[in-house]
Amino acid sequence: MSSDVRADAATSEPKEMISKEELAASYGKSAAGYESMLDQEVIDKKVLYDKIVDMLLSGLGELEGPVADVSCGPGHVLAMLQERQKARPLMGSDLCQDMVDRAAKRLPDATFQRADMTDLSGAFKDAQLAGMINMFAIHHVDETGVKAALGEASRVLRGNGCLLLAQLGTAVLSFFKNPSGSCSSER
Repeated sequence: MSSDVRADAATSEPKEMISKEELAASYGKSAAGYESMLDQEVIDKKVLYDKIVDMLLSGLGELEGPVADVSCGPGHVLAMLQERQKARPLMGSDLCQDMVDRAAKRLPDATFQRADMTDLSGAFKDAQLAGMINMFAIHHVDETGVKAALGEASRVLRGNGCLLLAQLGTAVLSFFKNPSGSCSSER
């Protein structure tokens, strides 16, 4: 990823984005602490996380097939989904191998691999997924990366698949591809 300069939302000061390699290494170094923090956050913000899973299930409706979290971290959201839909195949990917390993330990029946949300070609086939989750990760890429990540979501989702995209500091948005290929959203 090329270096990109953005304004920090809190200070309006420009900040430089770090490379994907640096990002993965940073999450790798803090994987245990990050997992512990999320363990507590899922308890403290249960209503929010339940709503996120509810939105995904609503978007999926009766659509069967696998759901993937493309920024799965240690697998918390997929674990919540598994509690509600035990038979649904679950998949996950993350830029950081340490996170992939932790998610695989948490959900031994799911499939996980290291992948970049902007290029999922080695992880998922065209129209393979009924649903996709991308939570709290899109801010790690520049505008070109956002376009690539959304393009990859469109590629791997079935024609009527559901993308749940959540970003820090904003409303949770869920996008539903309809047969025409356009998307609608809910807040």
